[in-house]
Amino acid sequence: MNVATRPLGLLLMACVLLVCAASLRAAEPEDVYLPLFNLIQQGDFLKSQGHPDLALPKYQQALDGLRRFQFSYPAFNPRMIAYRSNDVAVKIAGLSTNGQADGSSSTTAGGGGRNASSSGSTGGKDGTTVKLLQPGGEPRKALRLHPKQGDKKTALMNIKMAMAMNMGGSEMPMKIPAMNLTMDTTVDAVKADGDIQYSVVISDLAIAEEAEANSAVVDALKGALGGLKGATGSGAMSSRAFTKGVDMKVPPGADPQVGTMMEQMKEAISHISSPLPEEPVGVGAKWEVKMTIKSQGMTMNQTATVELVSVEEDKITTKTALVQSAPPQKIQNPAMPGIKIDLVKMNGTGSGDVAIDLAQITPLSGNVEMHSEMSMGMNQGGQKQTMDMKIDMAMKIESK
Repeated sequence: MNVATRPLGLLLMACVLLVCAASLRAAEPEDVYLPLFNLIQQGDFLKSQGHPDLALPKYQQALDGLRRFQFSYPAFNPRMIAYRSNDVAVKIAGLSTNGQADGSSSTTAGGGGRNASSSGSTGGKDGTTVKLLQPGGEPRKALRLHPKQGDKKTALMNIKMAMAMNMGGSEMPMKIPAMNLTMDTTVDAVKADGDIQYSVVISDLAIAEEAEANSAVVDALKGALGGLKGATGSGAMSSRAFTKGVDMKVPPGADPQVGTMMEQMKEAISHISSPLPEEPVGVGAKWEVKMTIKSQGMTMNQTATVELVSVEEDKITTKTALVQSAPPQKIQNPAMPGIKIDLVKMNGTGSGDVAIDLAQITPLSGNVEMHSEMSMGMNQGGQKQTMDMKIDMAMKIESK
């Protein structure tokens, strides 16, 4: 298991659904906006008739829809949409009795906002578990992160994807441009119990210019990812790399849709390093890491089986086998308002290797490759169709 596996799963799901959005965005923005306007009118009528308890969910549904609308149609009358969003938010605030009625989740604390207490030595606060399968040979030692306050590192990530899509019996191969992300990390503090506080900056995020790339996909990726450049955040983790919370801030002047991708970036950064076993281990040790990945309205389970290949003082290398799956579920994705999606099945396998320095929180280097297959049923405006996708993704990471 390594730092690359969690972001890879998140990016895989995010990019897949962005591609779906680019392929299905045939609906005119007016057709998507009209039902939202009708919801607002229904809320106004119920409120005027003395039924604020019935008006409130109408306003909440409308506000959620308006936010998704801003994500998908940022160029459509932005001043009017911003006015409507603000007006509905004010109405919700007036009816709210608990301060959370605008439908927004209290995720300012990032992954830590929903975390409960640790479930013993094998569990993390976000539900991630680590199980030692075999301890490996002698000598053995406990693997713990121990960076120093003030340490700074820059991680360079390169993500490449290839996708083949079958929609309604028609094959649609897609060339997806490579993505390059640069993330700077600084260790702000190391506490007596080993807990690490750090800050991050997304200093660069670029979509490669490739002539064969699908223009709709390129536009969707640029719209969703471009605004993340300059984003800053902070987080905390244990010495075993279990996350204890992440907070990300949207760059000033960023488009509204950036907030959605920021949530995915928050999830990825919450696993900037990968959980380590509690027990002392030696070369040949194996452990299992199970986690749940949530992205773009979809929930996926991932199991990684990690083998310790070498140990040289603080430098270790591992190799990982990955298995991903997702149960049948309904997907509500902000990139596709007005489109109902039913995930029929999703399975993926992968492998990776990583070099780690326990004296820093990002890996020295790593490579991960994934192959996934997904089947979905979609309903847009009463028109039903199926979509089957095969996705290959490769990610490289290097710290300097």
